Amino acid sequence: MGVPFGTVFVPRAYSSASPVDPTSSSTSIPGLHVLRDFITVSERRAAFDAAVALSGRAEVEAGKSSRPDAVSTAHNVNSKEKFQSVALALDNGETAVCEHFSNYASSVEGGHKLTYFRGTIPDFGGVTIMERLGALHELQDEVASSRARLSRSANDHWRWRLTLNHYPTGQGDSVPRLGFPWHRDLTANGAATMILNLGADGALEFGEEPQSDTGDKVDGLRYSSSDHAVVDGDEVVPLERITLTDGDVLLLTGPARWEYLHRVVPCPGGTERVSLVYGVW
Repeated sequence: MGVPFGTVFVPRAYSSASPVDPTSSSTSIPGLHVLRDFITVSERRAAFDAAVALSGRAEVEAGKSSRPDAVSTAHNVNSKEKFQSVALALDNGETAVCEHFSNYASSVEGGHKLTYFRGTIPDFGGVTIMERLGALHELQDEVASSRARLSRSANDHWRWRLTLNHYPTGQGDSVPRLGFPWHRDLTANGAATMILNLGADGALEFGEEPQSDTGDKVDGLRYSSSDHAVVDGDEVVPLERITLTDGDVLLLTGPARWEYLHRVVPCPGGTERVSLVYGVW
């Protein structure tokens, strides 16, 4: 069931036994959590198929529009990004209004498709993804601490965001499956970032923010790529590489969310991949 903007969504302990027992892998990046096998094999297939279908529907609706593409004024890459605002009818009878980018962060046509949802959030194959994410204590702690740090009300209802990324199959070494450049997620996208990987494996790298011209580090707790983004990706030295397999979740809290940069690594000949990136305030 989609969760409309402003709807009460109370974080709580998951009331029934989860169908899987995800295992957590440690990392060298503070606040970064890898949750393996977060959803079952059958749920992965259902969610993947539903996500690909929804991305395809958004692409079709965007193509029907007679309006010129809108230029995004708030995104996290150093390129001019254009989108179409489209309304998608969901299986549960609700309508989700989203911003669909047909070719995000790439000069290659037919590349990475990005669809951004706020307000009504779709589900995927009936899998209770947001409910399970909302039960994570690390997420609950990050929402509380980030609200306090930014002087936001501690009692406001949770408001979710979702970015649906659809990476098509690459065409061998000459045209790999595209990645996503170095960035830090926008503050508006949520106090924490939760990435559910579906389909093919996806590799992400984490690195420290480059120093400014004065040699000073920018405080990541006061900085987001809403205002600053990496111009030259070669300036970033990867510190850790995480490979997500089908059904894994990567949870970014604390320094991993607010201080470090991350990117999705291109994959030569990589097969089709979806990442569902959730955020909540």
